[in-house]
Amino acid sequence: MKQTKIKLIVVSVCSAIVAITLAIIIPTIAIIPDYRIEVDAIKVQDVVQISNVRITNTGKLVLTDLRVDFGEGDIQVFNKLEAGKTIWISPKASILTTVTVTTSEGITLVKDFREPVGMVAFGPG
Repeated sequence: MKQTKIKLIVVSVCSAIVAITLAIIIPTIAIIPDYRIEVDAIKVQDVVQISNVRITNTGKLVLTDLRVDFGEGDIQVFNKLEAGKTIWISPKASILTTVTVTTSEGITLVKDFREPVGMVAFGPG
C-alpha cells in the first residue's frame, strides 16, 4: 500500500514536470516567425576604422538572395542563410552610416551603425 502511494506521487510529480515543460516550450516555438533577421552593425573609429556587421537568421526557414548594401557601391550578395545561422561581414565603404539588408522573402531591414560601449579601466593607473 505504501509503495503504491510513493509510485503515485512519483508519477504525479513527473507528469507535472512534463506538463510545465511543454507549457513553456510549445508557445515559444509557435511564436517564431518563418522569416526574420537580426542585424548588428558596429564601427570602431580609433586610429584605424574597423567595422563588422552580424546578420543572423532568427526565423524558422531559410532566407535566400540576401543583398547587403553599405552604400558607396559596396554591395554583397549571399545565396542563402540557414535558420539559426550567422554571417559576419566587414564592409569596404569608407563612410558607414547605415546598412540595408533585403531578401527574396520580402524582408527589408535598415540598421544604423553603432559604436561599441566604451570599457572603463580599473586598477592602478
